[in-house]
Amino acid sequence: MRTVVAIPLAVVCAWPIAVAHADPVQVPRCASAQLTPSLGPPDGAAGTTFYPLILKNTGDAPCSMSGYPAVSFISGSDNHLVGVAASQDAESIIGVVVITPGQATSANLGIINAGNFPADCNAVPVSGLQVNLPGESDPVIIGHADTACASTAYPTLRVGPFTGA
Repeated sequence: MRTVVAIPLAVVCAWPIAVAHADPVQVPRCASAQLTPSLGPPDGAAGTTFYPLILKNTGDAPCSMSGYPAVSFISGSDNHLVGVAASQDAESIIGVVVITPGQATSANLGIINAGNFPADCNAVPVSGLQVNLPGESDPVIIGHADTACASTAYPTLRVGPFTGA
């Protein structure tokens, strides 16, 4: 008789990004000005689309980063915030990532389809994402046309920590 064991599967979205390995204690923290942000290719699953939120070091020196970015939808010519900021994926492991010039790091960003929520979510078009790096007050902006809930009762963003390969 053959025994079948059911093993629960977890969906993990990871995108390999080349990151140099160095002693993070001796590498200064990344500043927003030395990083170029972008979103990688989408990967959808059950009403949520996942993107690698990529930050490329366009500076001339290595820098380090650790923790979660603060991510919010923005809209309008004034880039005003829309809805509630991304919740953090608390089950992720946080480490220090060192990024050499020309290399990148990424954080996994999940965007829940605003159409999954009731009408009182107040779905509105958005033009991008505001990203604040850990320890930095100057945000970086990523253009991204989408629809988000204006109501803060319906969180539509989830983000993991920065990781490296």
